[in-house]
Parts: sequence; C-alpha cells; structure tokens
Amino acid sequence: MIIDILGWAMIAVAIYIVFIAFKSKKGKLSYKIVSRVLSVALALLLILIGSFNTGHTKRVSSEKAAAVQSSKIASSKRESSEKASFSKTASEAKNSSSASSSKSDSSGDTSAFKQSVNELASNKGATASVNDDEVKITVNDNTGESNADIANDFIPRIQKIANMCNLSSVPYVYIQTQSGNNVARTTITGAIKVY
Repeated sequence: MIIDILGWAMIAVAIYIVFIAFKSKKGKLSYKIVSRVLSVALALLLILIGSFNTGHTKRVSSEKAAAVQSSKIASSKRESSEKASFSKTASEAKNSSSASSSKSDSSGDTSAFKQSVNELASNKGATASVNDDEVKITVNDNTGESNADIANDFIPRIQKIANMCNLSSVPYVYIQTQSGNNVARTTITGAIKVY
C-alpha cells in the first residue's frame, strides 16, 4: 500500500516538474529548451517508475493467490494419490481373498483387515498377529517413543481399518514390547488404556 502511494506521489511530482519547467519565463532561449527537455526526461522517468510502483500491491496479491492456489492443487493431488494407493491395496486384498476362499464372510472382509493391519505394523517397524477378535502388536523395545505415542499411532488406525472393512465388531487391540512389557490396550468400550 505504501509503495502504491509512493508511486502516485512520483507521478504527481513529475507532472509538477513539467508544469514548472514550461511556466518559467526567465533566462535565455537555449537554457529554456535544455531545462524543458531535461525536465520532460526526468518527468517521464518518474512517471515510468511511479506507474510500476502503483501496481505493486495488486501484483503481489495476485502472486500470493497463485501460490496459494498451486499449493492447494499440490495438496489435493497428494491426498488423491494416497487415497488411490489405499483403495488399490484394499481392492487387491478383496480380490485375493475372494479368489482364495469360496465362502463369503457376512461380518466383513477379515482378510483385507488382516492384510491392512499387517501392512500398518510393518510400516511402523512392528509385527502384528491378527486373530478373530484380537489384534496383538509387538513393537521394538527401543522405539524411543512414549507408550501414549505408540498407542495413539496404532489403535485409532486399527479401529478405522476395522470400520472400513465392515467388521461386525471392532477387535480388541493389545500392544506390547518384544520383551513382553505392556504398552497399551483397548478397553471394552473402545477407549485406550496406556500402561
């Protein structure tokens, strides 16, 4: 905003310089011509710089808007690629489960659930054991994370996977270290109990 005002001030000064140069009647003829040419050249330079400055705020705001728009597009592309990769994994799991077993499971897609939980555990450097109504996660002894962080890393995601796979009930989740120390578990109500 200040730069715009400065630009308009430069244009006003240029007009004033030209007005004063042509109004002056003192001096020799050659001096008048030189002073008028120099004042016109200075005025044109000031008008050029001033006109560039008057559009500064609009240019900056349009560049900011373009940057925000491009970041929104990039984040939406990133989100859609993540959704596509997850749906691809889920559809592959459904296809492999339907090909391997001829009977259908009315309580949801348990094989996709097992595969997704195993992938989640392996991505986090842990191992998973998935039974009918129980998920047991074994994490390394030296993870460097607190028990609450580990619990918040696994349990909500496993619950979301169970909901996405249309399981009839959310399985009981139990997390422990390789040495057998308890980290966290779910309660009967689905809450998280951290040890």
